[in-house]
Amino acid sequence: MLTVIFVYALARSDGRTPVIMLLLAGVVVNAVLTAFQTLILNLWPSNDFGRILGLYNWLSGGIAIVGWGPLAVVAVIVVLGLLVAFALARVLDVFALGEDAAAHLGLHVEWMRFLIVVVASLLTAAAVSISGLVGFVGLVTPHFMRLLLGPRHRVLVPAAALGGAIFLTLADLLARVALAPTIIPVGVFTALVGAPFFLFLLRSSKREYKW
Repeated sequence: MLTVIFVYALARSDGRTPVIMLLLAGVVVNAVLTAFQTLILNLWPSNDFGRILGLYNWLSGGIAIVGWGPLAVVAVIVVLGLLVAFALARVLDVFALGEDAAAHLGLHVEWMRFLIVVVASLLTAAAVSISGLVGFVGLVTPHFMRLLLGPRHRVLVPAAALGGAIFLTLADLLARVALAPTIIPVGVFTALVGAPFFLFLLRSSKREYKW
């Protein structure tokens, strides 16, 4: 959460937080933290191979070694976060109209955006803490569910959560059996499956909005 607050403060200017500045600040902070992570890995004692391998497996993404204790803690955070996200469904619907339209409809754009970022960050942090860096699940699943069920967030929020869980479970299963007995890291598998689908979505968006 300290990182999220720092990114938000870095992007804030003249009492406003433009989305493009928020994205750029996130990219900059991510680059700096990734550099420190690489430095730590290079300076770590080479004889401590077990911890290095564990960190590498976490960076590759996976749910193979998750115990019931950590899962219970994360489940509480995820359930509470999803309840808050579900309560914000109408706010998300208004945001989908654009920030100017949301402001004209009486929504406090800055505060609501900050609350949404905090909730999304907590949900992301909870998931990453036990699964590692599994890419494209959060990019592909919500877009796919929107195509199936429409844009209303009262339906889309729980559907995206359930769809993401199903997608990750299937990806983990296929990653285990595709090249058995070798197990592909599930983060690698989701990237191989998710990247082409996301490119398809981008091309569809270009045709629809004529970018």
